[in-house]
Amino acid sequence: MNYAILTEELSTDPLERGYAEMTDVEVATSLNTADVTVRQLVPLWRVKKTAIEEGCWLPIQAAAASHETPAVQGAAMIAIDYINDQRFENLDMDLPSTQQMLGALVAGGVISAEQSATLDALADSTTSRASQLGIGRVGAGHVESARSRI
Repeated sequence: MNYAILTEELSTDPLERGYAEMTDVEVATSLNTADVTVRQLVPLWRVKKTAIEEGCWLPIQAAAASHETPAVQGAAMIAIDYINDQRFENLDMDLPSTQQMLGALVAGGVISAEQSATLDALADSTTSRASQLGIGRVGAGHVESARSRI
């Protein structure tokens, strides 16, 4: 257990969980509960699968073949090329270029804002605060020991 990290978490309570009012068991439970949303890279196969299931893969392909707006056609071509390129494994949905690509596809009427949001949400994942901090599973004894260091 990295007590320096745990002690810092308990003393600063950056997410305002209210550790000071909790028992050691409650703090441990709070830290171990998967309730923190984090963003992660999305495997390209999931992006393509979701695009197919959401009904936006074929419109993206059609826009890449011929769309009256060059920027929209370019965005569609990039989306297809990127997803089908075997050299890439993941897509970072938080990159400005990814957000611009999705935005161009929405603005051009190729996909809906809801479809774009569904694709973007693939990057959302839930983890525990303990995992986010990199301290592993926390027990009440760990909390007691960390509190004694404050």
